[in-house]
Amino acid sequence: AGAVIDDAALLLAARLALGFSAVGYGAATVALIGARFADRGRARALAYRNLLGGVGGFLAMRAAGLLGEAGGWHGPFTLYLIVLAIVPLTLATVPATPPAGRRARAAGARESLRHLWPIYATVVALAVVMMMNTAQLSFLLADNGIVNPARQAEVMQMGSIMATVGSFLYGVL
Repeated sequence: AGAVIDDAALLLAARLALGFSAVGYGAATVALIGARFADRGRARALAYRNLLGGVGGFLAMRAAGLLGEAGGWHGPFTLYLIVLAIVPLTLATVPATPPAGRRARAAGARESLRHLWPIYATVVALAVVMMMNTAQLSFLLADNGIVNPARQAEVMQMGSIMATVGSFLYGVL
């Protein structure tokens, strides 16, 4: 919505709907992983999910900064179009039930990724959406003299880096 409209009430309504959608999708990915994996396989799959979300957020933040610098505040909203491509893909490829007998549990990490790539692609898209909304930080940075959107994005990327490191450690531990 923010790519084409200026009305604050419509933007807030769109953001509310987006927030509910993101929460639902996030919960669904965790539930799907829980239904398909057990023990260490589940921990590894959750770590992959979070790792990809962190990397997606990192890349999205950089893209949002560059789009904001090039096209003003409407520019970063075009990143939401990524979700429009990934949601139908996920609906078409994620099976309604987990594999029989949790076959993916014994198949190892490569097999789990093969079955779950649509979920991970969705998580990356959601990270794009969720990581773009660090609005308060941009105001704080502006108050401290950092007003260039690309430069602000570089600062905001640190959150994604820390989430990625944490996800890696979660899978290792």
